[in-house]
Amino acid sequence: MSVSARFLSVMKAGSAITSDALEYPEQDDINLLIAMDDHEVRKQTGACFTAQLKAHPAVHNTFFSHAGAPPVQARDTDGWIGKTASALVALALAHTSQHGFARTVDGNKAKAVIAQTLQPDSDAFVALARANYEALFPAYCSMNGVSFQRYLDDKPDLWGQRLAARLTDPVFAAKEVLTFDADPNGFYQKLYLLFYKVHRLAPGESERVTKYWDELLQTKSAHSPWTIYEYMLASKYSEQTFMGEVQSAINQSKVTGTRTETLGCGGGMAAHCTTTQVPSQYTYGIPVADWLHSSHYEFITGALPQNVEDVHSGGGGSGCCFTKGTPVLLADGTSKPIEQVAEGDALYGRDGVVVRRSSQSVIWDLEQNELLYGINDYPPFFNASHPFLTKEGWKAISPAAARRINPNLNITRLQAGDILYQVDSTEPFRYKEIEIKEITRTVGDASEPIFSVHLHHDNVGYHAHGFCVAVNYPNITEDSFVRAFAKLSSAERALIRERLDPIMPLLKAGMGNFVQQVLHRSLADPM
Repeated sequence: MSVSARFLSVMKAGSAITSDALEYPEQDDINLLIAMDDHEVRKQTGACFTAQLKAHPAVHNTFFSHAGAPPVQARDTDGWIGKTASALVALALAHTSQHGFARTVDGNKAKAVIAQTLQPDSDAFVALARANYEALFPAYCSMNGVSFQRYLDDKPDLWGQRLAARLTDPVFAAKEVLTFDADPNGFYQKLYLLFYKVHRLAPGESERVTKYWDELLQTKSAHSPWTIYEYMLASKYSEQTFMGEVQSAINQSKVTGTRTETLGCGGGMAAHCTTTQVPSQYTYGIPVADWLHSSHYEFITGALPQNVEDVHSGGGGSGCCFTKGTPVLLADGTSKPIEQVAEGDALYGRDGVVVRRSSQSVIWDLEQNELLYGINDYPPFFNASHPFLTKEGWKAISPAAARRINPNLNITRLQAGDILYQVDSTEPFRYKEIEIKEITRTVGDASEPIFSVHLHHDNVGYHAHGFCVAVNYPNITEDSFVRAFAKLSSAERALIRERLDPIMPLLKAGMGNFVQQVLHRSLADPM
């Protein structure tokens, strides 16, 4: 196929524009017009298509409701844009480790759909690429801060005629042909771009210019089509493309069950009990589950996600701490409110061992409706995951939540009847045994933070209200990073690596150069 036939198959020439007089602009302006490349136009064509995928009604409300409108509106007459957008969302779902949504789609089938739809073998695909390219070309085809829009705004027909004259000048043409052998494909892509500039400025000149080059290149080898759509091809999209938005959608939770908690009773035989309703069940990604149910694409498996999470008695909350004002035993035998314990303060640890507070301040916000607990006559002062030392070892109201923070401790459930160790004397240091006769509870004030103490030593504990309690704060090590990231899918780890690189200089400045190697090793895919 000739040069003109290939070009005109992509872009139809418009009606001719003539002028009685031809003005001759400065040579520098024509050189600038010729030198302008369209690399950014092609990138923006792909970015526009991604925005069009997000805006499609098939996926927009569920996954991309905060995304802005695309710069070019797309018409989806045969539904291929919606199918592609849905397949990309499904591909991300197939590679997430969150709430069992991976089982709801067949990732291989979704990938096959993307490979099929995002190829330039359909008129609809090429037409959309052309529309995006045409709309974005004036602003993004540029050189040295000057865009093609400048020539469109200033007698475009005269600029087009002048450019056509340069392209058909034998000296210019001979010089350009010399570059053919070095990069034939690049040569034709540049030539098509020059043809397109003529087409946009003075369509009537297109046929004369392309015919001139047909004759000039008739002995040259075959060449590929003008690929203005490479940033719309399947190779530019993967399971990571929409992973961030998909993760956000499936992690949105809603309380779907409550239970009654008794906060306390009074009044003897005619006891009056105060109760409150607290969450007993959360369901994650309800709109995503609805989307899966209503979508009938071949890559939807029909399996249900495991997105319902029961909250057992005791909850867990942000859990690790004590309320403001809780007294902490110091090594001199006095006590200090927990929020006032400062770095370097000496405390009595378990069995009277002297320990010091580290530089780590531990302050947490209570979750909405999170419960605080008290023991016997002590009003509620701790939350569900803080471990207390008992005759049977470490125990907490919510052992599961406590173990998430202290994976190296064997923690069981704290309940009435357990025997706690409370400091009885510091000279000599000894404990007395306190039986839990009653555990009281109240809904904490979410506007008030809770506090804990972090020590230079692990698992030696300290004393709150005289009770021996654990250091309930995660010890962040490389091993803990590895364990945590191992729970994520390969695609999720890749997404983190991608987002990590831009902020790595800040992390290294704040934490030290070592952090880069630690994080990259932790995020590496298993061999």
